[in-house]
Amino acid sequence: LEDMGKNPTSALNYPSTINPKSKIQNPKFLLASSSTDQTISFWDIQTRQCFRSLHPHQKSVRSLALSSNEILASGGEDKTIWLWETQTGRVRSHLLGHTGCIWSVAFSPDGKILASGSADQTIRLWDTNNNRNLKVLSGHESWVLSVAFSPIPTDFGSPIFDFRLEETSENQKSSS
Repeated sequence: LEDMGKNPTSALNYPSTINPKSKIQNPKFLLASSSTDQTISFWDIQTRQCFRSLHPHQKSVRSLALSSNEILASGGEDKTIWLWETQTGRVRSHLLGHTGCIWSVAFSPDGKILASGSADQTIRLWDTNNNRNLKVLSGHESWVLSVAFSPIPTDFGSPIFDFRLEETSENQKSSS
């Protein structure tokens, strides 16, 4: 980005009305932002234009993640996760299961698994193709504030395949 001076938001063009059905016109760089006003905004940072604004959450949106296959995940204080197609803004699914604020979401490098960390002291792993909860990881003694996948395979093999084979009783809590 070019130098935007002392107030970077003044250089961005955030329109008061945005067509939620507008399509991305092949931006060089796509940026998504979230806010305490329950808004998710899509930006083309090359043109400094906000071209779409979404309002799915009932409370603040605390975390966003973009996948390699053009899906946006959002998690918030309303204990929900939403998955979106970035090209159209269409909702792919609404994932339920956490009992506390969702502080962090992250996609696996292939975009097939989503991890979410919550104030309920758990990490949940979600199958993004079937919109179901694969695994609940417990053990934290406080809020889970951040989750991240390694982009590099380890010597431990691929735990992602193990999670796909196991089902939990929580699978029915997610909806599409």
